[in-house]
Amino acid sequence: MAEIDHALPFVIECRNFFNFYHFTTESLIYFQMYRDYGLTGEIHLISSSDEIKGFIGRLISDLYPDLVERVKYVSGRVTFKRAIIPFNTNHLYHQATPEVIEDIETKARFAKLEQDGALRPPSIANYKRIYNNSRDEYIDRHRLNALAHSTPKQPGARLYVSRRPGAGKDRELKGEDRLEEMLSRHDFKKIYLEDLSPREQIDLCRDADIFLSAHGAGFANMMYARPGAWFIELSHLQTARHRFGDFNMHAAVSGARYLHFFADHATNGADGTPKMEEAGHAGIHLTKFALDRLEGLVSIITDVHAYKGTLMHIKNALRESRPDIVKSFVEKCPAYLKGCAEICLVAAEACMMQNKPEKAMRHLSRGIDIAPFRADLWDRYLEISQATSSDGAAAPEVGMRHAFRNFRWMRSAQDVSGATLIQAPEGYRK
Repeated sequence: MAEIDHALPFVIECRNFFNFYHFTTESLIYFQMYRDYGLTGEIHLISSSDEIKGFIGRLISDLYPDLVERVKYVSGRVTFKRAIIPFNTNHLYHQATPEVIEDIETKARFAKLEQDGALRPPSIANYKRIYNNSRDEYIDRHRLNALAHSTPKQPGARLYVSRRPGAGKDRELKGEDRLEEMLSRHDFKKIYLEDLSPREQIDLCRDADIFLSAHGAGFANMMYARPGAWFIELSHLQTARHRFGDFNMHAAVSGARYLHFFADHATNGADGTPKMEEAGHAGIHLTKFALDRLEGLVSIITDVHAYKGTLMHIKNALRESRPDIVKSFVEKCPAYLKGCAEICLVAAEACMMQNKPEKAMRHLSRGIDIAPFRADLWDRYLEISQATSSDGAAAPEVGMRHAFRNFRWMRSAQDVSGATLIQAPEGYRK
């Protein structure tokens, strides 16, 4: 390795100076690199952006106070004779051969890729696939630095993160009043990240058992979570199409359980998925149906042990042909029926033992709403429909069951409730 001139300018490229996600994930982390190599030169933050948000300086002063005086902000083009520039090689995979960078598809276990090298063609889709499912080493090193100076204050906290109007991008959350009422029954505390310093945000995220919020840059703080904490992102189809996977690396570095909870768009009755390039991020509409499902999910993850005990008990009762016991337990825990596809299936089978096919189909329909990628729920629903209807299975249901075949992989990426789980600690399912 060549000798380093430690006094050279250290140049960090920034996408802009106003986006918390990009600055934290792609730029701030390299302050730790500067420290690790014992560099002494000026630190130049370079962007085409003229607007510099206040959180930029607060992040640096809270996490790297010894480096504040060395920072210079540069907007526009700049030339250096010599400089040190941190370089993320993520995109080079698409321009290299296996002799330069070995094939990664099999090792990384990318879904539905049958051969190594399938992600090498330099397309946007391939780049995003690797970017969202890998991370820079300095995300790990930055996390360790941040947590080394973090003091637990509210261990086990259940946090609902709201947004103050005008504090950032205004994205409507229809039904927020009912959401807060529901979460208060489960001992959630409402907070605003914009009221907190970066250090306070890190401490809260480290303490949290559950962090629930609408999709937004605040989820970058998931990198500071403790392993096994639950981070629930409220989103919709537009987010799934354009922003799905943005926080995978943050979940992976911390070991948090990152769940996506999908609701409707707040588009005042307009049909279809709003176009990001035309309307920007759409708001979220939490209908009563969505809130019921969310409460089911919350009821499960706030006491996973009780949920697993209930599920085991009613499955045993079903094996012993005791549908009355299943019915009794389900009635005692109605929230589980709202949020757990597996309990819906058990309840449906108990109804069939009591010769109540219509009620069984209602339970299965609810389970399909929770986990539409589960082929076993669709198959059982169609089987009962075919057996009890003179016309056989309804064509729309047959068509939908076929449409969801492509999403069967999601069954291996779900948490105990059936919600989509993006990352879990090693051994979580053992």
